[in-house]
Amino acid sequence: MDGGFVRTLEPSLDSAMLAILDQSRDCITVIETDGSLSFISTNGLLGTGIDRFDAVLGEPWHTLWSGQSRAQAADVLSRAAEGEDARFEAWRDDGQRWEVAVSPVRDRTGRITHLISTAWPVSTPGAKVAAAERNAEMQTTVARESQHRLKNLITVIGSISKLIARRSRTVDEFERSFQRQLLHLDRAQALLTEGAEDDGSLGQVVAVVLEGEGNDPRVTVNPLPTGRIGDRAVQLLALVLGELRTNAIKYGALSEEAGRVLLNIEADGPDLHVVWTEDTGHERPSPTLSGGSGLELIRRMISTGGSEPEISWTGRGIQVAFDTPGI
Repeated sequence: MDGGFVRTLEPSLDSAMLAILDQSRDCITVIETDGSLSFISTNGLLGTGIDRFDAVLGEPWHTLWSGQSRAQAADVLSRAAEGEDARFEAWRDDGQRWEVAVSPVRDRTGRITHLISTAWPVSTPGAKVAAAERNAEMQTTVARESQHRLKNLITVIGSISKLIARRSRTVDEFERSFQRQLLHLDRAQALLTEGAEDDGSLGQVVAVVLEGEGNDPRVTVNPLPTGRIGDRAVQLLALVLGELRTNAIKYGALSEEAGRVLLNIEADGPDLHVVWTEDTGHERPSPTLSGGSGLELIRRMISTGGSEPEISWTGRGIQVAFDTPGI
């Protein structure tokens, strides 16, 4: 730096220099001539695992390193205090190896006022091998999980296609219904793969299914259990809630201006108890609750999850209750 810049900066030189040191990606420490620590950069704290600077302020600098490196650190510090630039390899107690350089800091008269240390972690061959092994293990786990989910998805699609084929009177009817179920499954799969977590949350499933074609203020969802649910629960809820919503729009409460739907889901041990209640806004005679194509598909989809649904008529709309494993 030129002299003009130094003179301009000089009134705040200490704070400016500390700010510059604190921006370094390395572990920067400033050491008093007696060997005590007077500054450590933010990245230095993070890299060494030290929670608070005041815990090490004034402590001997060489104690930052493990026992086997402390004697060498003290020797390097002594050489730097005599005006020598010194370098050595040090180890921390966590097994991390560091490359460390220590140099004297002089004032304008040439007097050594402080020592400065720059340290950076060094990857060892063993660490690289261990990292590669962890990465390979993670890839294997992901591949197995993907294969499991793919098999599960194929099974679900096969079951749904058979159910729809049994109740479809024409190819066009089959195609429309099958595409609708594939859309529900696609939304479920997006929940299972878009994040780092293995499973989707119940709130996500409900929001994606019920708001996938536009948020309807006539649909009320009671507070949901917290936590995450497994693949099968995500897929089953996406299919069943999607079909219930479609039926409500076509034939049920949501086909009426004053219609309302209430969804209530409660945790019952490891299972979920789901109740879908429709209110058309007025008394209506009970329709046929068995044999209808929409309700039959819903009944069969729920039964694939190991539960028999309870389908009833409240006088103002249909109510469907069922259980599903939550995990």
